[in-house]
Amino acid sequence: MHARTRGVLAALVICAGLLLVGGAGTSVAANGRLDLSTRVAIDNYLLSAGVDPATVVRQKGKLNYAGPNCPGARWNCTKAKKVVQVAQPGGENRFECRREADQVPPTDPDTNMCVLVQTGNTNRAQCSMRDTEEPLAVQTCVIGQMGVRNFAAVDLVIIQTTGPEQEGQQTATVDQLAEVRNESQIREELTQRTSMGTEQTQDGFQVAEVQQFATGSDNFSHVHQSQDQSEGGDATSQFQNTNPIPAAAFNCGAEKPTDPNQCADVLQNSFVGGNNASHLHQAIAEDQTTSAMSASQTQGSFAGGQEGNIHQTNPPDVGKNLDAAHEDLGQRQSGPESTAQSQLTDPGCCGLSQVGGANNREDINQSTAQSASEGTAAFQFAELFGQAHQTSADIDLTAQPTQLGASDGSCSIDHHGRNNSDAAHFSVSGSGAECTNLTLDTVCASGSETSGTCEPGGIDLLSFTSRPAVLSEPMSATYGLPIEMPTFAEPADYLAAIGSG
Repeated sequence: MHARTRGVLAALVICAGLLLVGGAGTSVAANGRLDLSTRVAIDNYLLSAGVDPATVVRQKGKLNYAGPNCPGARWNCTKAKKVVQVAQPGGENRFECRREADQVPPTDPDTNMCVLVQTGNTNRAQCSMRDTEEPLAVQTCVIGQMGVRNFAAVDLVIIQTTGPEQEGQQTATVDQLAEVRNESQIREELTQRTSMGTEQTQDGFQVAEVQQFATGSDNFSHVHQSQDQSEGGDATSQFQNTNPIPAAAFNCGAEKPTDPNQCADVLQNSFVGGNNASHLHQAIAEDQTTSAMSASQTQGSFAGGQEGNIHQTNPPDVGKNLDAAHEDLGQRQSGPESTAQSQLTDPGCCGLSQVGGANNREDINQSTAQSASEGTAAFQFAELFGQAHQTSADIDLTAQPTQLGASDGSCSIDHHGRNNSDAAHFSVSGSGAECTNLTLDTVCASGSETSGTCEPGGIDLLSFTSRPAVLSEPMSATYGLPIEMPTFAEPADYLAAIGSG
């Protein structure tokens, strides 16, 4: 299965020695929710993150602020980088984490890492980083919040323009427990450009993990991940997103793909029947051009690509689960005659996605476009895998369909696949019991040893007596010509898919 549940502690243990802003006693309960209760708990939490409690500045008051710009005389302010914030009843915690300006030699890596934990009625956390370091830039933000209303915003940007070796790693983790509303906004952006050297390598690894629990009303999550990679010059070998995941921190914990370059793992639980809403946008653009003779170009890997895991839970027949997911990837290669070219990708979304609720909706949109100048001599392979599971309660997927309990909702999966030899647009949609297990698997392959086609397939985990038909629309192959790369703008159908009604 794509979806998985993980405790916040597992995500934080790997962040030893990071910037920390904490709440009034942080630990993780057996159910995976944040528990902020005692001084002992917070000290244990600090130790688990590799932070000595004696080095932490502790703030306790009605208005607590940590960051570069104190809001005013009424606020209890600090510029310390290790802070525990405890807001009194009716109070507020604020934290602003900003990376220091780029320096030569490079900035201390600790300034690219922050862990923020807050407890109080109103909690607001902002983590913003911008890096240009090469060959490796690493950014990490972890935010844990417990209160009436929680808001977290993460904005991570890496821009690398020299080369010939470039690697960017971005990790954002947000865990929230609210009485009324949780909101999480995550943006991870990676731009890589190089025309230097005879061997060029670009790799991007982006992880966004969101865990939201609402005991009162609503959860909202927005994850936007983008990678824009370009290699040029006269390199004899070019590689983009071909290396394996560098550490366990980047393990999405899913079966397909196993080592994604973009991973989003979103868990939302509304205990009283509120609204769970998730927006996911993953986009990768890979472009390689060389003037060198006898060159080789490689983009992607069988294990890499894009992975989205969405799991939303409400009580049976109460509340609403809404999910809109977009995964877009474009690969373009151009070189002299007889350049060896290979393009691979494997987008997958969204798992055991929606449990409980009423009038649920899930829309999964996946597209790949591959174009290589060597035409049918280039090896191209893309597998687009979409799956939606809507059920009225937690289920055993080995059970019979009549025992699963269909959710009252709608679902759709839309695939666009293009390569040098073929192109296809397949879509499938359903409602009610049809959404208990709706899957669409599209394989596009081209090359001297492949069939050179885009074909739909169905991976049925269960057997149903009736199943929605797969619709097909004609499209044009790329024929090795220049292609339009994925746009990094937000998809236009988010408002249609995730309405307020």
